[in-house]
Order: sequence, then C-alpha cells, then structure tokens
Amino acid sequence: MLGDRLAGRAISGAPYRQHRLADAFALIGWGVCQAERRSGIARGRITRWLKGDPADRAFLDWIGQLAALHGRLASPLSPAVTTDSNRPPLGPYEITLARLTIGWSERQLAERSGEHRTTLRRLAAGGMTGDRKIGRWLELLADGHRTWPRPHPDQLEDYPVATDQPNRCL
Repeated sequence: MLGDRLAGRAISGAPYRQHRLADAFALIGWGVCQAERRSGIARGRITRWLKGDPADRAFLDWIGQLAALHGRLASPLSPAVTTDSNRPPLGPYEITLARLTIGWSERQLAERSGEHRTTLRRLAAGGMTGDRKIGRWLELLADGHRTWPRPHPDQLEDYPVATDQPNRCL
C-alpha cells in the first residue's frame, strides 16, 4: 500500500536525506538545473530525490564533498583562505573561468563574497591586486570543483542521464 511505503520511507530516514540534499544545494548555490548540468543526472531524478525518494549513494557522496568544501570556504574571510601562495593575482579571464567552474553567476559571486557587483567588476578589470583574499577564495573553490567534477559513472546506479534529453534548463 502507498501508506506503508510512505511510512517506511519516513522511518528509514528519507526526510533527513531530503533536507541534507536541499541544504547541500543551498550551500553550494545551485538549483536543480545546475545540478543536472554538473552531475549528468536527469533533473527529474534529482527532483524526486529532493521530494524524498532514496538518492543514489554516489551522488550523495559527490554533492556532500562539494557541500563540505563550500562550508569550509563559505566566504573570503574563512580561516581556510590564506593569501600566502606564490600564485599571481587573478585576472578577468581567471575570475570568469573560476566562476564558470563553480557554476555561479556574477550576482551569486557578489552575494557570496560580500562585495558589490560593481566592485567585483572593477577588481576583475584591474586584476585581483586590490583584494587577493577574494581571488584566492575563488581559486580554492574552483580547484575543489575540478577535483570533484561529477559523480563517478561506474558508481552510479542505472539512472537515465541528462545527456540523452534536450536541456530545457538553459
């Protein structure tokens, strides 16, 4: 019966998984469409997971690693962000590349960094020489997203992937 399935799902911890997945998306700054683009898993499947269906373990591990990264590097003022590297300051190309790698818009970057969009544009135009902390923070986040680009396909269960469907999220 449907009631038994729903009761069993609630007992097995589905509401916890549901909130954990929604919290991870909020922490990273992604919606379902961005998660579809990044993971290669159809957004219908991700939406069902958000509504309480049991999620794939490989997907949860992947999104959990990214959420932990974003939790540790929540802002440029996080203790994990140090400016004592020998890398040159980020230029406009590197800033845009980091933003695209993370999956953020300019608006999301401004919200997350605590800077005004105009200030970020000026920093990008002249390189991140004025504020190396924001540049280093972006580098660390982008490096983390390159480390975990998507769930490993061999570990995923047989779910339809998003690549065989037209992408209506654009």
